[in-house]
Amino acid sequence: MDSYQTPSYLHYEYSHIWEDREKVFELAIKEHSADRHLLLMLQAGELFTNLPKRDTCCEICEIVINESKEDNLLAWAYRFAAWISQEDKKDHEKALNYFLKLAEIESDDFDNILSIGKTYLALKKWDEAIEWTLKAQQDEETFNEATELLGDIYLEKKDYDTALEYYHQCHELGEYSQDLFYNTGLAYYYKKDFETARIKLLESMKLNDKDANIPYLIGVCWMSEDDFYRAMDYFTRALALQPNMPEALNGIAKLYYDFEGDYQVAIGYLEKAIEETTEPLGESMQLIYQNLGKLNLQMLNKEKADYYFRKFYECQGLEMLYDYGKGRMGYGELE
Repeated sequence: MDSYQTPSYLHYEYSHIWEDREKVFELAIKEHSADRHLLLMLQAGELFTNLPKRDTCCEICEIVINESKEDNLLAWAYRFAAWISQEDKKDHEKALNYFLKLAEIESDDFDNILSIGKTYLALKKWDEAIEWTLKAQQDEETFNEATELLGDIYLEKKDYDTALEYYHQCHELGEYSQDLFYNTGLAYYYKKDFETARIKLLESMKLNDKDANIPYLIGVCWMSEDDFYRAMDYFTRALALQPNMPEALNGIAKLYYDFEGDYQVAIGYLEKAIEETTEPLGESMQLIYQNLGKLNLQMLNKEKADYYFRKFYECQGLEMLYDYGKGRMGYGELE
């Protein structure tokens, strides 16, 4: 796509106030009305790189979208508005609308086509995501990224075999990113091939040793292979990166319960997760409450068990259902 050209008069006519860029555009737009939309887009392009002023960039893009008839300017306006909606506002529906409008103007912009595929993935519209990502695969420059994205789509669809086919293709193409190793490991993890999952996740951790999710999942793999000490090592590494990580604390509690039969230590770790959580009703806390309910029930502390089972339902917005039915999760094993 051709970029819009900066009028030379911006540099000469306003050189005396060039440092005050907002004033420059204000005067230029007022005094050169014939170039109003071009000047607005130049201003939007400058604001796009200034994170605190991206909302203003979006407002300017909307003006151009509503007023301009020039495809080149409209394309840039749609692109900026789409990126801001996607990245800053997480408004995927709005972003998709802008990306699709851009595709009407520039049907061969494969970067935009790939963005449409990513946006449909964010919206969990699998068929549309696959359709557009396959289009992006047709271009040499976006082929590798599109192939990896197809793997991500099938991973989200829980079609792990197809996801792995695309991930392996990426590896054959020489792609070795942290995300690719992580998602490959995740696919093997969901297939319960814990040994291969560990190998891929370790490769991911070599490229990113700051993500607590990676050692946590490696710990789960070792726990699934009944290796108490290695599992404990990786859960501890995860906690070193994220001290209040409920999943890792739950993993350690489960180790003490499964391998040591030590209910009190297990309860201690789970209660620590509750004390330190910043999201007491977050999805990650469901297992904590469920397992505390089970442990207290096994220790015949029914009052505490009822309390934690109710919190488990509350995380799902079903506390009224619990109150009505007085449901309990039963003895069972820890999850």
